Amino acid sequence: MEKCEIYPVQNEDLDEIYTLCNVCLGKNYISKNELINFPTQPFVALKAVYQNQLAGIAVGQKITWKDFKKILHEHLVETEINLNINDNKIVGWRKHLCVYPHMRNKGIGKMLSMRLHQSFIQENITPVFSFIWDYPGNIMANMLSGMGYKTLGKIAYFWKHESLQKNYECPICGCPCICNAKLMMYEKK
Repeated sequence: MEKCEIYPVQNEDLDEIYTLCNVCLGKNYISKNELINFPTQPFVALKAVYQNQLAGIAVGQKITWKDFKKILHEHLVETEINLNINDNKIVGWRKHLCVYPHMRNKGIGKMLSMRLHQSFIQENITPVFSFIWDYPGNIMANMLSGMGYKTLGKIAYFWKHESLQKNYECPICGCPCICNAKLMMYEKK
């Protein structure tokens, strides 16, 4: 593989990243207003450049456990996850990983994932959570498992309400999105 470089996302990258997100996550999944925050705290946003082109991004967020529990509550209506974490503790949330389809299978997603993970660990931010698409052939679950993440549960129709609210089209199933998700967690031992 030719060299792939990882850099922090800058404001001048946002239009290109918007296009990438529309291709990989579905049209309108991320609005331009949401993108404006990516280069700022509490976000960790990284871009991969391959052959002098944007190849992919990874975005994480530092968030209090109390605020992350609200997000869990919105999606895990029937599932209770009891973790002994102080409400004010900052946890990591792996929000997005996108690699252009024609640039996949080159290790770019793995590089982005590992670099994002390392950024949380270097700041001693654990646990780190990730919602991932739960569909056959999604290699993200295996990659995260290899990094020490454990599956906490599955969530049916995870993005359905949000897809209707934001009117975005899932690249797998359209609108409304009826994809399921897995919640995975990494905790430093």
